[in-house]
Amino acid sequence: MMRISIILFTVVSAVVMGSFMVIALVMGFDTAKPVMMAVGLGFFAAMPITWVLAQKLHRMRALN
Repeated sequence: MMRISIILFTVVSAVVMGSFMVIALVMGFDTAKPVMMAVGLGFFAAMPITWVLAQKLHRMRALN
């Protein structure tokens, strides 16, 4: 399950960090500090999302 988590994390973190960055920019926070904070929050938010997705994929694989 660790291998799939690592692969998923690279994709999920890029999507979540990018989304958080776009949200910050749309809200008018266009300096470096708020954008970097949004990216950091996206990085940490991607961890539980990856964990849930990896567990679901692992269960689906075990059923087959």
